[in-house]
Amino acid sequence: ANIDFGGIFCVYAIYGCTDSSAINYDESATDDDGSCIAVVEGCTDSEAFNYDELANTDDGSCVPVVLGCIDSAAFNYDELANTDDGSCVPVVLGCTDPTAYNYNSDANTDDPNSPCVAVVFGCTDPSAFNYNPEANTDNNSCIEIIYGCTDPQAYSGYNPEANTDDGSC
Repeated sequence: ANIDFGGIFCVYAIYGCTDSSAINYDESATDDDGSCIAVVEGCTDSEAFNYDELANTDDGSCVPVVLGCIDSAAFNYDELANTDDGSCVPVVLGCTDPTAYNYNSDANTDDPNSPCVAVVFGCTDPSAFNYNPEANTDNNSCIEIIYGCTDPQAYSGYNPEANTDDGSC
């Protein structure tokens, strides 16, 4: 700055930031005092997902926080979420069809290695007369084996109660 002292001009320094690319540039400064702050662009919104605490100039890049499950292996993964909200549910493989024989009430994802099996009703007791090896659900229809002569034309020993021939005819 110039100061007029009765025709004598004195020049004295005005200290400040003289770097025109700095955020705190002072165009009236004549001498740099080392206070210049470089422009650091980034997101300056402290509520944003990508807030940059080092940024001093907002560059428009702020991304809002989107809560959800961010674990890509979870049952309820949310590809739009960028902040985990603790809601992730692990994948539980099994049969999810409540009408199936092997239904798993804890399962939330069908297991391709263990597909659902249809219910087949019948007698599941291998020692019963009417055992059904295809049945996987007992329907209380099992009949006890009764040995005896099953040929009504037999000369003697026919047993009308018998359901399994014992060779006694």
